[in-house]
Amino acid sequence: MPAELPIPPLEMRELVGLTDLALYGNPSGAPIFDGLPTAAWRSYLDFGCGCGRSARRLIQQDPRPERYVGIDLHRGMVQWCRQNLAPHAPGFEFIHHDVYNPGLNPNASRPWATQLPVEDGSITLMEAHSVFTHLIESQAEFYLDEVARVLAPDGIMVATFFLFDKVEFPFMQDSQNAVYINDRDPTNAVVFDRGWLMAGLAERGLALVRADVPAIRGFHWQLRIAPAGHEAGPVELPIDTSAPGRLPPPLLRERAHEIGLDGTTTAAPVYQTARQELPPPNPRAAELAAAKDHIASLEERLATARHELEEMCRLVDAKPRWWRAKRT
Repeated sequence: MPAELPIPPLEMRELVGLTDLALYGNPSGAPIFDGLPTAAWRSYLDFGCGCGRSARRLIQQDPRPERYVGIDLHRGMVQWCRQNLAPHAPGFEFIHHDVYNPGLNPNASRPWATQLPVEDGSITLMEAHSVFTHLIESQAEFYLDEVARVLAPDGIMVATFFLFDKVEFPFMQDSQNAVYINDRDPTNAVVFDRGWLMAGLAERGLALVRADVPAIRGFHWQLRIAPAGHEAGPVELPIDTSAPGRLPPPLLRERAHEIGLDGTTTAAPVYQTARQELPPPNPRAAELAAAKDHIASLEERLATARHELEEMCRLVDAKPRWWRAKRT
């Protein structure tokens, strides 16, 4: 491992949930994913690059990708990667994917999803680690469309998913295919229906070509997805037979979206209390109600004024013609 290659700070590693330094190194230079041909490393899209865990290992890999594009919605981590990793790797670029996220990019004026910054059919290997596990259903639909758009005919996406079987939830509508664990931030962790995913891949001309079951039952599936007809060939999604366990997502620090930005500091982590508090009232709700009442009052006054004007006109029309001429 090159001594001069910086290591992401602890607060960023905590933010992505992987703090062990060994997970950020690749001293052997071996490919970070097994079983892929050399050609797969031509053009690499790291969707959700975070603080550069994969980028840092790829810089040490042989072969190193000819082109690497890392994108993330957290501005501070992208800035850190640009300043600390890009100078060590020609052909590596890091782009802020400026979309809304309640905790990591809480600018409500930003869209929930936007096009990936790469050309159609240009990506031979795409990584989406811990991305689809934090997308609401409509976002996931959008980005599956994007996967189909950007993958080269011989391209592959390696992605993680949380999956469940909707057959066991008879109350869910046909249009409801995701389960959310957090009523304040639905992106905290999202579990998708197995059938929805497989049907969605087929609709987009994509296929599952490898499925690694979670290490803990119900946790991260690592799936490889490719255009239909890929030489790897389609596979069935197996049943999750892993042993039960527990591994909740990391808790966000206060002002987590500012971590890594110049001149900013962060407070201590926020820990969940034993009992969930009720959501606070919407501070804008009272203002909206008052505005609606004021509008209703204005409309009532306008109606009264209109009625009085119409009555005056009626009285004027009822006067003799000589009286109306005199008044004018």
